[in-house]
Amino acid sequence: MSRTTATPTAPETANMPLLPSPLPSSAAYIDAFTRAGLPVLRHTVRAFEELRSADPAPGAREIAAVVLADPLMTLRLLTHLEANRRASQNHDITTIERAVLMLGVEPFFATFSDLPTVEDTLAAHPKALVVALKLIARARRAATLAREFATMRRDHEVQEITVATLLREATEIVCAIHAPTLTLEAIARRQAEPARSAAEVQREVFGISAAELQ
Repeated sequence: MSRTTATPTAPETANMPLLPSPLPSSAAYIDAFTRAGLPVLRHTVRAFEELRSADPAPGAREIAAVVLADPLMTLRLLTHLEANRRASQNHDITTIERAVLMLGVEPFFATFSDLPTVEDTLAAHPKALVVALKLIARARRAATLAREFATMRRDHEVQEITVATLLREATEIVCAIHAPTLTLEAIARRQAEPARSAAEVQREVFGISAAELQ
C-alpha cells in the first residue's frame, strides 16, 4: 500500500472524503488513500488511552500487542516509519515491537494521538462498516494462525510472518473504508454472479483489482 505523508501528530477528521466513483489509475487510488489517511479501530484508540495513562508505563511489547490486533494501525505505523526513514537506516523495520522501540514509548503516543476511527468514518455507511470489520476480523484470524504455525515450525521470524499475513488483505480493507459505495457494488455484483472471480468484478467496478493495487 501507499506511504502515509500526512503529519501524524495533526488531528484528523472522521469525515474523510470517500470515493463515490472509480479513479483512472492505481496511482490515483494510492494518492487518494494517502491523502485521506488511515483510520483505526475504536478499540485501538481506547487501548492506547489506557496504556498511556497506565502506571507503570507500558513497554514496547504491550504496545505492539495492541497494534498487532489492528491491521490498519499496523499499516499506519509501518508507513509512518517508512515515510520518516532515517538516512542511516539501511534495512526495513518489519516487526512491530522493534518499530515501537525505534520510536520510543512517549514519541509513539505523541505521534499516534487523536486518531480517526473506522466506526466514525463509516458511520453513514453501516453496511460498508460491517464489511470492513469482517475483513479486519478475517485478517486477524489469519495472522493468529500464521503466528501459531510459525511458532510450531520454530521459525526465527514469527512476528514478520504475522505482520505479512495481517496485511495481506489491507487493500480490500482500505477500499471498504474509503470507497464504501464501490465496495458494496462489487459485493452485490459478485453475489449476483458467483461464477465470476473477485478480481474480474473489482476491475469492472474499481478499474483495478485489489491484488494489482496491493
